[in-house]
Amino acid sequence: MVTRYYVEHLGGSEHIERVILMGGPHKGAVNGLVSMLVAPEVLPFGILGERLRQIVLTFPSSYQILPDYAVGTDQHGEKINFLDDGSWLAPEYLPLLKMGCEFRRELGATTSIPSVSIFGYGIKTISEVSVKRERNGKLQNVNYVAQDIGDGSILEHSGFLPGSDIHPVHQHHGALFVDNDVRMRLKLELTRAF
Repeated sequence: MVTRYYVEHLGGSEHIERVILMGGPHKGAVNGLVSMLVAPEVLPFGILGERLRQIVLTFPSSYQILPDYAVGTDQHGEKINFLDDGSWLAPEYLPLLKMGCEFRRELGATTSIPSVSIFGYGIKTISEVSVKRERNGKLQNVNYVAQDIGDGSILEHSGFLPGSDIHPVHQHHGALFVDNDVRMRLKLELTRAF
């Protein structure tokens, strides 16, 4: 996403002919959202989990990778787009959410230069969230569903930009850079004649 921002808003398109995007959360990352909603169990008995969740809520990048579509469902079956609906956040975090929305708006859904999207598929990845929502927007009973439709971090449909050449690999997110098939594609892309 940083590369795309450079290309689209900081003059990068004048210096770059083609971009290779690897495992980017172009439509957002449900995994990232879950880290904001549920305290991770990083140590036994959940020690420090809530503190870590509170820290994640202060990172502007957490809001920049929120899914840009409804991934949540409340107890009444109503869909929730957490990027558009800030009722789940404490008031002090709403400016960060607004900045995240603005970043995503500026970024757009495509790139103006030729691109290759390399992404993982077929690995269990968090894809949906169900919650009980109180009248004031506060969330309780956060549960999530994982399906074999991503790379363990990023869903397949979020891993590529429309209009880009796609290169899916059956691989985990953290291993995309060392996958032999990906390395061969990178070699091809970096040595091809322009």
